[in-house]
Amino acid sequence: MRFVTNATDLASEDYYDYIIVGGGTAGCPLAATLSQSFRVLLLERGGFPFDSPAQSFQCDQRWVLQQS
Repeated sequence: MRFVTNATDLASEDYYDYIIVGGGTAGCPLAATLSQSFRVLLLERGGFPFDSPAQSFQCDQRWVLQQS
């Protein structure tokens, strides 16, 4: 997965099978599950939260889902 802060960074030829608006408690797991078989775009209004470990952390979401 890649993180894009500006919509113009996306190639105009890109296509997505699903577009999910909101990365909350339902949006992120849904995007992770669908991305196993489809091209998914997850839109989130918030900023990049990974500069503070107290706020969030990066991990391999697929690994987390496989373990649960």
